[in-house]
Amino acid sequence: MLKRYPLVAVAVLMIPLITLLAACGDGDNDKVDRARTEVTGGLNKAQTGVTGGVDKAKTQVGGITGNDTPGAGGAEQATVDVTEKDFAISPGSPSAPAGNVKFNVRNDGPSTHEFIVIKTDLAPDQLPVKDGKVNEDANGIELVDEIEDIRSGDTKSLTTNLDTGRYVLICNIEGHYQQGMRVGFAVQ
Repeated sequence: MLKRYPLVAVAVLMIPLITLLAACGDGDNDKVDRARTEVTGGLNKAQTGVTGGVDKAKTQVGGITGNDTPGAGGAEQATVDVTEKDFAISPGSPSAPAGNVKFNVRNDGPSTHEFIVIKTDLAPDQLPVKDGKVNEDANGIELVDEIEDIRSGDTKSLTTNLDTGRYVLICNIEGHYQQGMRVGFAVQ
């Protein structure tokens, strides 16, 4: 408790001290009143910090963060943090609610990567490949949106409106999809 809520711990320890001063005081009630006000203020500040942390925790579940900022059309949006690296894509959550979804994509490198959202009923490892890349024009593939050229160490964001369905998140730089840069993503 001391590490997480130091103001609460200090305030709790100060209450007996103030009570003792009040009981044994030299008649200077102003000092006691000021000390009592400082402790009460500290308790209120600590309580606000704890409550704020609980409220924030309630809005962040499984890698999806609810956002009070309206997206397109005035609807709330979900935020999904995604990490790309040689050769994997790891979203913070395997799904999101239908509507505006903001992907924060961090490239942990070492290569430059892309981030492509494809709507499909195909399994993530069954997308049609042509010349070392997923054929984005093939039947059963709907390219929804993308971020190109995410350099190692960079983070880029993409907000897109997703309907209910199955999606695959890929990097389509030549050879990267075949080396494992693909993952299924559901929108409910």
